[in-house]
Amino acid sequence: MTLWEAGARIMQADSPEAWRAITEATEMRRDTREAIDACALRAAKVKQPVRCTIRVRKPQT
Repeated sequence: MTLWEAGARIMQADSPEAWRAITEATEMRRDTREAIDACALRAAKVKQPVRCTIRVRKPQT
């Protein structure tokens, strides 16, 4: 087992709710990567914050 895997197991065992939040945020970021990257490029171009719309699916349980 790698240190990364061991750390993940410790986090999961210590705080299942926090672990679930981390995994859901990771999935959401992965699912919306293209939209967020496009927004980041647009914000860089205009040199200020921009509004972005993403579609979020129901978390898997």
